[in-house]
Amino acid sequence: NLVRKLDNAEERAECKKLKKELEETRGFVFEERPNEAIDVPVEDEESPSSEPRGSPRDT
Repeated sequence: NLVRKLDNAEERAECKKLKKELEETRGFVFEERPNEAIDVPVEDEESPSSEPRGSPRDT
C-alpha cells in the first residue's frame, strides 16, 4: 500500500511538471503569435475605413 502511494505521488509530481511545461510552451506560442494574428485584422479594418462608410459606390 505504501509503495502504491509513493508511485501515486511520483506520478502526480510528473503530471504537475508536464502541465507546467505545457502551460509555459502555450504561453510562449500566445506571446509570439498575437502580433501576427492581430496585425492582419487591423490592416483589413483600416482599408475599408479609409473610405467613408457611405462611399459613392454604395449609391
